[in-house]
Amino acid sequence: MGNATVFYVGMNVSGSVLITRKMINEFGKATGDLNPIHFDTLAARAAGFSVDDGEVIAHGDLVIACANRIFTARYEHIVLSERQVRFIRPVRSGDTVEVEGAIDEISPPRQGPGAFLCIRSRFKSRGKLRLECVTRAFTREQVDFSHPNSPSRRLLII
Repeated sequence: MGNATVFYVGMNVSGSVLITRKMINEFGKATGDLNPIHFDTLAARAAGFSVDDGEVIAHGDLVIACANRIFTARYEHIVLSERQVRFIRPVRSGDTVEVEGAIDEISPPRQGPGAFLCIRSRFKSRGKLRLECVTRAFTREQVDFSHPNSPSRRLLII
């Protein structure tokens, strides 16, 4: 098998990322999202957010991008293509976001090489659920769906 990467339904992917004020500032400038809640503690409070002195609210897309990097850093041949997100609570600067995800589904494409994966994730910080995400991912790598456990349980990337 060599250096095959094995994915299977139920496979857990987890990690954490610290969301810093610098990351929030740079993300806001790069995207043009200059909403004051992302830059000013008093503006965040005035908008109804509970933040401590010096804290601001992180951009939702920044949090998702950082968390998705946990997966793509390990599996460079995976492309994240689509996501559905449910925001529950905001993430604040200084939060360490803990991401717990699992592969929910693996399926072959209609034609050609590769496979689709569905990853369900939960993002927590300060002991509370912040958001839930369903991500669809794709690989164009050669996939062995002839393995006895494929495609219902296992995906082998050769």
